[in-house]
Amino acid sequence: MAVTVSERIRWSDMDTAGIMYFGTYVRLFEIGETELFRELGIPYRDDVMERMGFYFLRRNFHCDFLRPVRLDDIVHISIGFSEIRSRAARMDFTIDCNGTRSGTGYCTIVAVDKQSRTSISIPEEIRAAMQQYSVSPVQS
Repeated sequence: MAVTVSERIRWSDMDTAGIMYFGTYVRLFEIGETELFRELGIPYRDDVMERMGFYFLRRNFHCDFLRPVRLDDIVHISIGFSEIRSRAARMDFTIDCNGTRSGTGYCTIVAVDKQSRTSISIPEEIRAAMQQYSVSPVQS
């Protein structure tokens, strides 16, 4: 099940061609990721992961730009976990605008010990919560 959140495209999101700047996809992904973790019951503001002694660091980010998005459009960001391994997970997202797929992508996150900064197993209660938001991998 994916989490979906909507966001209006602002003037600061635009490039000189009059379409949404490619870097805005990272911002939209972050909005979706924040809502996903809030739905998991571990909102970032509560420092749940930090108290558990770990962080999720981003290993990679990939995005395919499929259709232009324009000023004042409302986009719908859907995100979920397509893969959950012992130490890492892959979050897949889609960006839809006006009933059309505008972008797809994914990001791999790795659980890292707060002190040693080395990868560790994702705590079981976090893994169990993540599995509730399982999705199929995005197709470009």
